[in-house]
Parts: sequence; C-alpha cells; structure tokens
Amino acid sequence: MTPPPADAGSGGGGDARGLVLISTAVAQMVVPILIGVWLDTRYGWGPWGMAGGAILGLVGGGWMLWRIVRRMNRTDRPGGAPPTEH
Repeated sequence: MTPPPADAGSGGGGDARGLVLISTAVAQMVVPILIGVWLDTRYGWGPWGMAGGAILGLVGGGWMLWRIVRRMNRTDRPGGAPPTEH
C-alpha cells in the first residue's frame, strides 16, 4: 500500500479556488455594465448608464484582480511573509 501524497491533508482545491476568484473578478466587471444597460433602457439615459457601469466594473474588477495577485504572491513565499525590499 502506498502512502498518501504529502499535500493530501492540506485541503487542496487550489485550482478550484483560483477559478472561483477569477470568475468573481469577471462577474465584478460584467455585472455593473449589464446594470448600466438596463438603466439605459429603463430610463432612457442613453450611453451614460453603460459608461458608468463600465467604469465601475473596470475599477472593481481591476481592484479584485490586484487583490488576487497580491494574495497569490504572499502565499508563494515561505510562511506567507511579504516580500523583502532591497
């Protein structure tokens, strides 16, 4: 009988977790645009609802992606320590 892999008890799911985080960031970019389009058609605001939604979506999605990258960089280092500056 072979022993289980060393990381078997660590919870795993790194790929699934990454997929969920990326999906959340994409949804955070798309949903405000869709809400803006709905506001445009509902209230006749022209392109302003969609434009506002696009700006909010890009800022929110970019912020989320920045947080994901920061978190991934932090967990790649031993002990989760922040990078040292030279």
